Amino acid sequence: MANCDTVGTVSVLLNTCVSTGIDLIIGSRDTTATISWPAPSTGFVLESAANLGAPDWRTAAEVPTTHNGRWEVTVSLDQPGRYFRLHKP
Repeated sequence: MANCDTVGTVSVLLNTCVSTGIDLIIGSRDTTATISWPAPSTGFVLESAANLGAPDWRTAAEVPTTHNGRWEVTVSLDQPGRYFRLHKP
């Protein structure tokens, strides 16, 4: 999640997935964060919600591209309260 109180930072919650783990990488630069995971990652969907307790996680609007054998999404860090997860429905 992009931290609202500290510009240009990202927090990562670990071990919140009940499925087998996946090599998820999150990096930040200036005003964007990049989320990437191995391609192919059969059955996993990048989802987004306004808060962690939201019952209505939805497929993220950003469309992943491939880069060096990984799926990759770049998002703006100026979105307060936007959370992402890689989910296997």
